[in-house]
Amino acid sequence: MQDAELFFQAADHRHLGLYLDALAAGAAREQATVSICAQRNRDEHRNLTQRIEKLECELQSEKDENALLQQLISQKQDKTDSIDTLFAHIQGDLADAFPRHPIPPSFVSVCSSLYRDMKFLREQFQKSQTFPLFRKKDIFIAQTDPGRAKNKLWKNYLELLNIRDMQEILHCCQKPGGPLKTLPASAARLFSPLPELQLYFVMVTSCLDAVGNMASPRGFDDFMTLLSDVLVQEKKVEDSIQEQEEELAGLFVALCPFLMEPEDDNRS
Repeated sequence: MQDAELFFQAADHRHLGLYLDALAAGAAREQATVSICAQRNRDEHRNLTQRIEKLECELQSEKDENALLQQLISQKQDKTDSIDTLFAHIQGDLADAFPRHPIPPSFVSVCSSLYRDMKFLREQFQKSQTFPLFRKKDIFIAQTDPGRAKNKLWKNYLELLNIRDMQEILHCCQKPGGPLKTLPASAARLFSPLPELQLYFVMVTSCLDAVGNMASPRGFDDFMTLLSDVLVQEKKVEDSIQEQEEELAGLFVALCPFLMEPEDDNRS
């Protein structure tokens, strides 16, 4: 304190003015720094708020899309159940309508095996269609390690299909196609989606495995080609299922005269 008093006593007006100017400049710099920091914080807060709002919109959009997909899956399942019921009724009605011409046991065994495989693969196909990768969502791009991206995709895919190993599906896909060729053409048409379904899951397996090789330009190109092939095959499966449903509907119409209750000729 004493030193400060001696300074002010010894300083002339010019020195005192310089000192006050320096104090004012320091205060101004300090104020400017505070203003810059405050503006930066406001900008960051505004950007963060905008990002949160955008993410909330994207999340709501995903929820709406998932709800719609679940509705479509439910509708497809209802349609599949109706076809399953119709197929079961036709089998029973045929047995009743033609008791003198029993179907050979081998024919029944082949049809039962093919039907089980086709029904299982159709159910898994409907789930597979909702997988983000096949809805063109680039969920793996952020992964820096292709190996980790591949493992994550496989884990998510198997969880979606509710299976532990892809071999549960590939077992149905790797069966020889001989049994289908042994059926009459009219019966084989009822299982027409099966070969397309089998090829679809083989292609899906190759596509997911190819993610591990995406580090190289050639590997990325190969993956994109396989992904495009999977989407093309998906459309072929849908067309084949549609044709099968039309075939079943036509078969039902053709059988109606044989399956209807006989009229009572003695009624008044």
